Amino acid sequence: MSPANVVEVNVYDGSKIHSVLAKLSSIKGINKIKDNYVKEISSTFEIELNNDGKDGDVAKGDFIFSKKIESKGFYLYEIEVTATDDFGNKTIFKAPNYFLVF
Repeated sequence: MSPANVVEVNVYDGSKIHSVLAKLSSIKGINKIKDNYVKEISSTFEIELNNDGKDGDVAKGDFIFSKKIESKGFYLYEIEVTATDDFGNKTIFKAPNYFLVF
């Protein structure tokens, strides 16, 4: 996650990538970070990342799939990415860190 609320994922496959989805789930139970309070919410949403040079994606066709997220307040999220190729094969990756969306 970049400082501009952009999710970026580098995806490679032997065939064409059909879709890349990112599921963001709010972190429950975390409500204080260095004396700044974070409102606890319970939400999950999915976004489809693109590789067409639009909506937060910097360069078309560079295998870095991206999407700018609209501000949802100051919250921490876990991110799980699902990449699917043209044959329907899927790979799921859960990021090991929490990400701040503001």
